[in-house]
Amino acid sequence: MKHLVWIFSITITVFLTSNTIAQTQTKENIYFEHDAFKLVDSVKKRLDIVAKSILLSGLQTATVSGYTDEDGGDEYNNSLSKKRADAVGDYLLSKGVAKEKLEVKYFGKTMNTPSASDTADTQKKLNRRVEVAFNGVIILGNPHFGHKSQFHTIQAIRDNTFKLREGTKITIPKNAFKLSDGSVYTGALELEMAEFYKRSDMIKNKLATTSDRQLLESAGMFYINPSDGNKVQVHFDAAATMTVQFAGLRKDSMDVFIGDLSDGKLNWIPYVPKSVQTVPENNSSTNINKLNEVTFKGGQFGWINCDKFFKFPQKTGLYVNVNDTTDLAICLGFKKYNSLMDYGNRNQGVNYTFYNVPIGEEATIIAFKMVGDKVYCVFKDLVISEQSTENLSLAPMTKLDFDRRLNLFNMKKP
Repeated sequence: MKHLVWIFSITITVFLTSNTIAQTQTKENIYFEHDAFKLVDSVKKRLDIVAKSILLSGLQTATVSGYTDEDGGDEYNNSLSKKRADAVGDYLLSKGVAKEKLEVKYFGKTMNTPSASDTADTQKKLNRRVEVAFNGVIILGNPHFGHKSQFHTIQAIRDNTFKLREGTKITIPKNAFKLSDGSVYTGALELEMAEFYKRSDMIKNKLATTSDRQLLESAGMFYINPSDGNKVQVHFDAAATMTVQFAGLRKDSMDVFIGDLSDGKLNWIPYVPKSVQTVPENNSSTNINKLNEVTFKGGQFGWINCDKFFKFPQKTGLYVNVNDTTDLAICLGFKKYNSLMDYGNRNQGVNYTFYNVPIGEEATIIAFKMVGDKVYCVFKDLVISEQSTENLSLAPMTKLDFDRRLNLFNMKKP
């Protein structure tokens, strides 16, 4: 029995130093094979992430809704959709989601989705699903492309310096965390972190480099936050400092930006106040790593990025229509810059609009979704011209070929 999952909802939860949580509506679809309702291991691993996200979001209610395809009678499908919904609901309960915060529904085949792909068989697969909806966002961890969070346990009573897999270096001083009563926390603390220096990883995880629709060039971004596995609520002492050293090469005028969620998208906001350590260019003993070192007084959790704004003489809107927009991830990548642009609000008659796109620059539109083990995608290379419209159609591609195509973006040196 093979399980089908193809969600590309943005995988971020933003925590600021006050531990407030930006909320957005998330719908996570879990797909089943024909007549199936039991949860296989791959399903359970994804639901582990969903349960963790629900617990972290501090939400009101999560709704679990079961559906079936068109095959079979109403009575049979109602029963099957209930079994699917109950299986997912029971698993979430087993992972700590409170029963009073979980609403389980089932609809049989009465609320099937409209056609979302190119064959009737694929459409049936899309209807054999359980939908989990809640006010929150999915934690890091893409079920298809495997860019997983890293976890590091620190002893809060000691100085801690550690390096992540791709080279990000973090230093947290001893006694930097406090309890709600103001006393110093002296126990162990688990941190969740993830790094994004490659454009392929940013694309697959729907991460863009824009600030209020203005294009940024990035030297890398990462995520850090205390894990929900911790049994104690702590906050970073305002008098303490956390130091972060980026692994990416920092260019002139690059600054620090903090990720903010608006409309379910990651928007980068200039960090204030900031303290960035640099070494004069005429110093022969310059350590290039020091150019990437940032000190946050009072700590800084959530998303952090090292970016700079561009100054282009001419900008325009780029309009894109795609033949299938259901659960579609789409962005605009640039040949010369380590930059990815997200679309803005949809205009009437156009699926996606990209704003403030630099005229004359070479770019690629990347649009993709996953159905089973196959990627449906399109790559469109173009030179940006004034007020142009692109009409695109998705085509099937193996995951391996899709990864190879995305890896070409890592070879393009900005």
